[in-house]
Amino acid sequence: MELKQGFKQTEIGLIPADWMLVSIPSITKKGDTSIKIGPFGSALKKDLLVSNGYKVYGQENIFKNDMTIGKRFITHDHFNKLKTCEISPGDFLISMMGTVGKCLIVPTGIDQGIMDSHLLRIRLDNLKINSKYLYYIFQSKIIFDQVRQLSVGGIMEGLSSKIIKSLFAPMPSSLVEQTAIANTLIDTEKWIQSLNRLIVKKQNIKQGAMQNLLNPYENRELKKGWVSKELGEISKHSKGKGLSKSQLTINGKYPCIHYGELFTKYNESIECVFSRTNLNKDVYLSKSNDVLMPTSDVTPNGLATASCIKKNGVILGGDILVIRPNNSVLDGVFFSYLINIEREQVLQLVTGTTVYHLYGKDMAKFKMRLPKDLSEQVRIANILSDMDEEITALKNKLSKAKQIKEGMMQNLLTGKVRLL
Repeated sequence: MELKQGFKQTEIGLIPADWMLVSIPSITKKGDTSIKIGPFGSALKKDLLVSNGYKVYGQENIFKNDMTIGKRFITHDHFNKLKTCEISPGDFLISMMGTVGKCLIVPTGIDQGIMDSHLLRIRLDNLKINSKYLYYIFQSKIIFDQVRQLSVGGIMEGLSSKIIKSLFAPMPSSLVEQTAIANTLIDTEKWIQSLNRLIVKKQNIKQGAMQNLLNPYENRELKKGWVSKELGEISKHSKGKGLSKSQLTINGKYPCIHYGELFTKYNESIECVFSRTNLNKDVYLSKSNDVLMPTSDVTPNGLATASCIKKNGVILGGDILVIRPNNSVLDGVFFSYLINIEREQVLQLVTGTTVYHLYGKDMAKFKMRLPKDLSEQVRIANILSDMDEEITALKNKLSKAKQIKEGMMQNLLTGKVRLL
């Protein structure tokens, strides 16, 4: 096979001819503890921990990217015995359990302390490698593929110091080029973080709006124009009919909603999800303004969700509770938002122990307060729906940003795209 011009073949694939493929030990500081795993669990048993002293850091700090959390401490004498496991600013920490690629560069200003047995510390030679560059290497497919090959039986339940020492990283020999790549990816990550923060902000605004718009009381009295109703007074309930996944296809002619989609694609208003290849008499068809709820789940919380379908003639699968409101009295989208903030009341109607159920006859007892004027219900639902649309658009943008970052990492960290 002819090599791409300007590239060379290595154990991990093609990299630029002027790049290096380095082992992790070769880019660490000299010394026996440059790659070090935390002490055995017996050295940090609960009875050895104290309420204040030298901090014990664990994988929770890496998962949260926050060195301030955690309340495990050891005494000064115990710290001195385990001093080879001390964590210092600039150390490269890797979680040994769970997802490959979870790592953190220790910031300045941390409390003095040690790592536990779930962490591995690497002390890098900063004259050879930019630590942020290595951080992104560890997040990439480059490391994931190597760990998968090195893991016994292909099962990636955790890392080990032996695996870490066997890993290779492609890198430019120039620290300037390493830094340029790292900074570009840092900027992309900041973009993703800003989108995450904006989504959380918009979600909090929406939650506040829901609490305000759906609150039936003003000065502890029912708002003017609001009334109290039981769901059974203003709706009928029924159940969808069996709809196996084998009957479903994305190219089918008849739109349907499978029970599982109420969990995976939940929203206060839902569009048809799957399509069915054939239509027979043994189906249950939706009517616009129907409200759909799950009827069984392994957790009760999974049942306290509702979605309004705005289309007629969509096939509804079995185990879907169909609430069919009196359309002149109750707007389905409004009711779905109402369920969202009345979760506790729904949970009181759930029955079961190992598998939980929500029956229509019980849901009919659901008590609510709502505007008597249907147009006011629609107005409230539209305000909240507009907020949801904005949040969905931001989530789509976030998903696209993550895809862009993955593509950039694959190109920049293998030298397919050069910045210098």
